Amino acid sequence: MSRPHVMVYGCGKMARAFALGLKKANPQLRFSCWTPSGEKARALALELGGTWVQDLTLLSKDLTTVILGFKPQGLSAAGPEVQKHFAPGTLFVSLLAAVSLQTLSECFPGHPLVRVMPNLAVETNQGVVLWNSVGTSQSQHQLWREALSSLGMAAELSEEHIDLYTMHSGSAPAFLYQWSRDAGVFAENNGGDARLAVQIFAQALRGALNSELRFEEL
Repeated sequence: MSRPHVMVYGCGKMARAFALGLKKANPQLRFSCWTPSGEKARALALELGGTWVQDLTLLSKDLTTVILGFKPQGLSAAGPEVQKHFAPGTLFVSLLAAVSLQTLSECFPGHPLVRVMPNLAVETNQGVVLWNSVGTSQSQHQLWREALSSLGMAAELSEEHIDLYTMHSGSAPAFLYQWSRDAGVFAENNGGDARLAVQIFAQALRGALNSELRFEEL
């Protein structure tokens, strides 16, 4: 049985983290990478032990899945190009922020779709993945449920709930940064040491995350 072959179409920061996390947890996957300039695609292909694609007209015939990793504002320009190079039935996994399955279905008719909202921690398989799909077969749905679960916590949600919980998954690092900063400001305003307050906060957080106490027990 051949190893599943996935193309990363657009290799920005999120696409890179997503692909590296998938490869780490699923070493059987083969990857090809493409970008307009080729620079990021070449670098990512090297990291993945994959193939740098320079000419989309010479794509491998066994390619079954394409990760859409370009910027969402590029959809109107990239959509027709994607449609031209990948046959109907090719599964598209979209990382395009705020682009709904309905919009994707209109841009890519005839393609099964998985919409994914990950955070950068998926690179270390400790991330959060919010997702949904349309038009996928039972086997495709099961395959990607397992693949996404390998990246950390994967929650299959309705479209409106993907948008709702993206605030929590995507903004968590910013929340923690602000929280720790506020701890330092509070300590300093009350005669304490801001740096020490931040260190205490960080250690307390590490301890809480590593404790055996589970949230459902609170």
